[in-house]
Amino acid sequence: MYDFKFICLDLDLINRIYFHSAADGREFLTEIQSILSKLSIRIGDNRLEIVNKIADANVAFEFLSEVLAFTGDLQYSKKSDRNNYYTNCKLCEYNLVKKLKYGENDFRNEEVLFHSLMLIDLSGYAKANLIFNMGHTFAQLNLWEKADFYFDVLRSAIFELSPVTVSDFYRRIAEVYLVSGFKNTALIWLKKGVRLNSKLAVKKIIKQLESK
Repeated sequence: MYDFKFICLDLDLINRIYFHSAADGREFLTEIQSILSKLSIRIGDNRLEIVNKIADANVAFEFLSEVLAFTGDLQYSKKSDRNNYYTNCKLCEYNLVKKLKYGENDFRNEEVLFHSLMLIDLSGYAKANLIFNMGHTFAQLNLWEKADFYFDVLRSAIFELSPVTVSDFYRRIAEVYLVSGFKNTALIWLKKGVRLNSKLAVKKIIKQLESK
């Protein structure tokens, strides 16, 4: 890390960030350049020094750290390597939220990215959360066939997570269906959650749904 030098902005990543307009994209780049100038970050600076400068200044700007490219990054693939897994999970989820906000309904790029991420041998919280957010996004658009698909991916996936954590995702999925009036489907997910974690706090809701 000490020897890795700042070489440029990662334009490949920036080009994959969703901006509602070209003006928004230009504003993003302008703000990045302004931050680098204020923090006296220059080409050739060490990665650790830059990380410390950003932390000390308490700068909160989306993707600031991720768009800075260093010499050590050149050995990695930008789109599919494990090294960029968490950045790409963040990118996918960010784009989902922003596109929903602005009424976009074309998520083909995010779906391609999602499927490439599923090929990587990491199975922690980031993976489970991304799968949930994919399903939740399509549920909000009332595209239930796609929502069902992603929620089923979560159900069938193997995670390096505790049953308690996975069962909470099942509870959240049940809430998505329940809010939309799919009570039977919600009940199925709640029962799956209880099978994973007998202490999941949904037994009262299950009884209410079963009595209707």
